[in-house]
Amino acid sequence: GRLGSCKGVWIVDLSLRGEVIEVRRSMRKWDIDWASCSIEDRTFEVKEYARQNGNVAPLNAQLIAVLEAGGVPLEEWIKIQEEHLSAFGDEKLGDTEKALAALPAFENALEGKTRI
Repeated sequence: GRLGSCKGVWIVDLSLRGEVIEVRRSMRKWDIDWASCSIEDRTFEVKEYARQNGNVAPLNAQLIAVLEAGGVPLEEWIKIQEEHLSAFGDEKLGDTEKALAALPAFENALEGKTRI
């Protein structure tokens, strides 16, 4: 979004009361006199906003490694993947066994690798 000379990612802070917008110095591209600037410069423009998505966010290997390092056991990831492949097989393929056969063997996935 953009407001006058400020642009960036904006978040809603529910702890603020009233009609308040806070900006970081890094968001300001040039100094502006808010009291004397035009109405256009004081208009908050939103390019895009976050919305609830019916789909879950995709997981990649790095994110799974971070979550696993935070305590989520590898077995949980295997279970989750099996559940999703089973649902995918039922919905798209009509054959759960075929979908599960596509599941890579994760039991030895970390063999020879260093965990960070």
